[in-house]
Amino acid sequence: VLLWSLDPESLCHCKLTDFGIATHLAPVGARGLIGTKGFIAPEVLYIGKRKQHSVYDHKADIFSFGMFLYQMIARRHPYSELQPQRIDAAVESGERPRLQDVSQAESAYHYLTRLMQTCWEDNPRNRPTTEEIIKTVCRYSLQSIMCVHPVRSRFSLRHICAITPADFTYAQVPRNSSEVWVCCDGAEGAELNIYNANTMVKISKNFIKENQVQCICLCGDHVWVGSRAGIEYGVIDIFSISTRELVHNIRMRENSVSCIACSDKTVYLGTLEGYCFSFARDIKLIQANAKPRYKYVSEHAVDGIVATKQCVWISHTRYIYFLNLDNLALEGSLHRQQDAFIGQLCLAADGNTVWSAHLGGVILSAWDAIKKLNKFDIDVGKHLQNISELHTDQPHQDMVITAMAPALDTVWVGIATGHVLVFHDEELLTWCHPYTEYVRFIACIPSSGPCETEACMVITGAKEFSSPVANLGNTVDYEKTDDKGQPIGKAGVLVLWEGFTARMTRQIKLVEGHTPGFLKNHYTVQKMIQLGEFKDDIIQQKGVRDGELSASNISQSSREDNQLVHNMSLSVTPSRDLITTASAAVRDVGFSQPSLSLTGSDDISAITEEPEELEEPPVTVVQKPRTCTNLHETFDIMLPGPDNTTVRVSCPKPASLKVLLSELQVNSDLPEELCRVEYCQSDSEECVPIRTQEQLDTYVFLVNRPQLFLSK
Repeated sequence: VLLWSLDPESLCHCKLTDFGIATHLAPVGARGLIGTKGFIAPEVLYIGKRKQHSVYDHKADIFSFGMFLYQMIARRHPYSELQPQRIDAAVESGERPRLQDVSQAESAYHYLTRLMQTCWEDNPRNRPTTEEIIKTVCRYSLQSIMCVHPVRSRFSLRHICAITPADFTYAQVPRNSSEVWVCCDGAEGAELNIYNANTMVKISKNFIKENQVQCICLCGDHVWVGSRAGIEYGVIDIFSISTRELVHNIRMRENSVSCIACSDKTVYLGTLEGYCFSFARDIKLIQANAKPRYKYVSEHAVDGIVATKQCVWISHTRYIYFLNLDNLALEGSLHRQQDAFIGQLCLAADGNTVWSAHLGGVILSAWDAIKKLNKFDIDVGKHLQNISELHTDQPHQDMVITAMAPALDTVWVGIATGHVLVFHDEELLTWCHPYTEYVRFIACIPSSGPCETEACMVITGAKEFSSPVANLGNTVDYEKTDDKGQPIGKAGVLVLWEGFTARMTRQIKLVEGHTPGFLKNHYTVQKMIQLGEFKDDIIQQKGVRDGELSASNISQSSREDNQLVHNMSLSVTPSRDLITTASAAVRDVGFSQPSLSLTGSDDISAITEEPEELEEPPVTVVQKPRTCTNLHETFDIMLPGPDNTTVRVSCPKPASLKVLLSELQVNSDLPEELCRVEYCQSDSEECVPIRTQEQLDTYVFLVNRPQLFLSK
């Protein structure tokens, strides 16, 4: 493999050399038997050994390319388990390198593995051409889809929750792989399936008595699952992420949970009856019968709830209420004048934006989490009409939002038609069509995956899968029986995606739009950069390195990339009724006051206070939130003095020198002119000052980082 550039920040133009057979291809074909064992096509072996006058063509190189893909995916040579003298016979007999012990083939390289299998087909006519390969590998769906996993269950997919290694570390659980907790339900009950997100191997399964799961959310070191049985009562099942077992449940009479969110110390519940409850996140307090706080919000159902650094956001119909984090006192509200409901709420990764989506409608909205104002609205329906494969006469109920979740600096939206759309601000970056039925949920997994290079992952779920890369297979293998041999139906299919930043997504789509001409030579790439066809991302980054652009000219998207942080929030999933009618989001209920009891411990008495209905107060703006520092780089800086005091400073990746020095000043209470850092080289003990971003980058990539200390 030849790399055109070794600059990690530039576009890299790769070329493949021959695999040992260097000869001119005559119009009638080629002859000869020279090459690397395991990479030589079967027709070449057949002709070479039997000395016949037959010839082979360029499809022999396609076979070799398939073996090259195997070497990339499996990270070993083809047929490495065989003796060299047996390899040629294995190739001729149709035996191919084993994949059973290559977990990443299905969990990380789903479509690349299928492309590999089509390339090493025994019959040359069944192998793709070079042009077809180029078009395929440049597709966004091939590069982003990591795994396609059919769920084995007698029930149907409903909701999902993701747990990352950072969450396990916080809970002091020694696990280094992300997990996804998938809820499935049906007429006979519900179950909670737990998978390793890196391998999609099922780890555990729990049954839930109630048969309508409403929501699921990670709250500290426990997962809360809200469900209901009919309209009589709701139940909250609390599972430990350490043991993956049920540790407690809360029975709520005359209330059913519709959504869950949490802060550092509190869990907040919204109900279909219009109440907001707050529980202590400490499970010991809940088991000790600690009474929750509650607030009556509206006669309509609470559609969405999210906890920011300043307050609790609660949405219903066209209203958003802002409640105090501690006592649920009303602090302000917003009223949307448009016809569209606000719907479900999600907090963006940077903590500065709250996204809302009217499930069963077409409006996606962004709200300023600090100023508590609407930033912009997106009419998703208009974008859907511009998608070529959708017709303008498509039924309106098939072109509505059914799921939504932010990921990095983008937001993913699921549609009733089975489409998945990715937005950055008001820009539609890309879309895929992986399902034939409505998308039931979307969730962000803000951690690396099986390749250990992912910025984040996104997981989606729906009933019927339809491959967006049709030439590499359009079906999945559904299991016919469950773990106990009982017959099961098609519960649904999980699709694991690699989440890209907006800048990376634009570049992938641009390359896809220019294939196959894009890959003809490096001058094509250079011309595209000069013409500014990568918008201003590549050009401005290059200009900054060369000193051609000032800091004020750096693109907004580039600055946003440096501020991405991890902020786990509830993934938005649709209620069954919302798929068919938008008006189902409003539920008239006749209960005037809530009551609940805790099973597994003594029942608490019913709440008897009269509910306080909220008025429509003006919007109140509160102080700026603290900066969240997940997905961060941590530096320990030694301060001068006899005590060798050390200050720990964190800043979002990639580490910025300006942010580092600013955080150092805040944490150490030192004046700005004294906030200068340096380190000593281990070999020469020479002090190296860090005055530029390049010097900080050099320090960050050191294998064994020396101690940082203040410059004298």
